[in-house]
Amino acid sequence: MEKKSKTFLLKKYYKKKRVLVTGANGFKGIWLSLILKTFGAEVYGIGIFNKSYLLSKYLKLENIINYKNLNINNQLHLKRYVNKIKPDIIFHLASESLVSSCHENPINAFNTNVLGLVKFLEIFKSLKSKKKLILNIVTSDKCYLPQSKKKYQEHDSLGGYDIYSASKSCQEIVVKSYFESFFKKNKNIFLTTFRAGNVIGGGDYALNRLFPDISRVLNNKKIIKIRNHRSTRPWQHVLDCLNGYLQTTIYCDLNRIAFSNWNFSPSYKSMSVKNIISLLIKNKSINRKQVVFINNFIKESLHLNLNNKKVTKLIKWKNKFNFKQTVIETINFYIEINKNKKNPILLMKSVEKKISNFFN
Repeated sequence: MEKKSKTFLLKKYYKKKRVLVTGANGFKGIWLSLILKTFGAEVYGIGIFNKSYLLSKYLKLENIINYKNLNINNQLHLKRYVNKIKPDIIFHLASESLVSSCHENPINAFNTNVLGLVKFLEIFKSLKSKKKLILNIVTSDKCYLPQSKKKYQEHDSLGGYDIYSASKSCQEIVVKSYFESFFKKNKNIFLTTFRAGNVIGGGDYALNRLFPDISRVLNNKKIIKIRNHRSTRPWQHVLDCLNGYLQTTIYCDLNRIAFSNWNFSPSYKSMSVKNIISLLIKNKSINRKQVVFINNFIKESLHLNLNNKKVTKLIKWKNKFNFKQTVIETINFYIEINKNKKNPILLMKSVEKKISNFFN
């Protein structure tokens, strides 16, 4: 009964809301856009072309939501677009999200993740409209200063040794500084940052990521090179994570919380890459002979754990999928995508069914 009431509240709250999703054609962005669409929201999305954004291509996202190719660094066009659609809520996901890409091109990483965010926030700095606006900025669990086997809480120190993590900690600092300097006096703007653990679920095709790499060897005998097999991460399903974002948005709005930070991680402990590989071998999704473990070429934290007590206590949010379900649901959806990638109608029906089953 409680689950139905929460779903009812979600649908009631988001119905007819004008919601803008930046990075809407990316992995989390497309799932969020489609969830909002099923809730009856008026969904707008912006993004840039990326050859790894295959799910949006297969689904023909531009036929499902109001989508526009627009780079967040194009401040003038972005401001015009935002002023035109006049959103009630914005989920800012447009970001350089790959550790490896940030390592290879630090200038682009900081230009997108930091300067892009600054240009985005500048649009609302002198906003004179009396209309309420909710700004949700999605950063990362990697925004925290690395400390050995620590379960990070929202008030812990920020920092990062690799370029990606550094850019994410910078995002958090930028958001806080804009709130204190400009938004604190504006009672119509609500600002949050969302820090989630490693999100999986199917549809991500970025390079040098575990599940996208695994998806490329399904149903063949190609070798898959696995780095960081001892690394532990708070893996969680994309539907669990986005459900947290959506519920937290409502909570902050109803309780008029002007600024806040939120961790999202599953109730089960962080699991290693090797745990996932072992589970997939046991499930016969991949063959043991396909797997080769290699050394990492980038400095990354070995262990990442998030403390989710704030969101579980205040919002009663918790993951629906356990670790095994998260992994198997993810790999099964990649198989479905491979099967229906040339049929956007069938693929969309599959996505809608997954969303419906999760929220009902």
